[in-house]
Amino acid sequence: MLEGCVVTDVVNHGRFCAQWFMLFYVQGTAKDPYVVFFERGQGPHCTCLAFEHSREKIKTCKHVVRVMTHACLWNELWYSGGDRTLQPVPRTCRVRTANGYECPQCGGPVVIVPSAA
Repeated sequence: MLEGCVVTDVVNHGRFCAQWFMLFYVQGTAKDPYVVFFERGQGPHCTCLAFEHSREKIKTCKHVVRVMTHACLWNELWYSGGDRTLQPVPRTCRVRTANGYECPQCGGPVVIVPSAA
């Protein structure tokens, strides 16, 4: 037995703009727009072929970069948000939002996300 050691599970909660859990349509060179979304724990996803065939450790494409640059995506842990010129598809939030909170950057809903410390 280890004396003097205290083992605890510490969980911090962070507020994230609900746009992290919404869909974005991003027009590319194709007729139909591509769909960009973020999957918690797995990063971004895009329906374009460049993203699908990306060999980077953390996949990306110009559509994901556009969303990261122009959507709000604020969170209190590590990102102050984009310039908010790109809006998500309305009513596509895939998680429950927190009552009584609003995003300080865009004024939209917020999601409370637990994260291990």
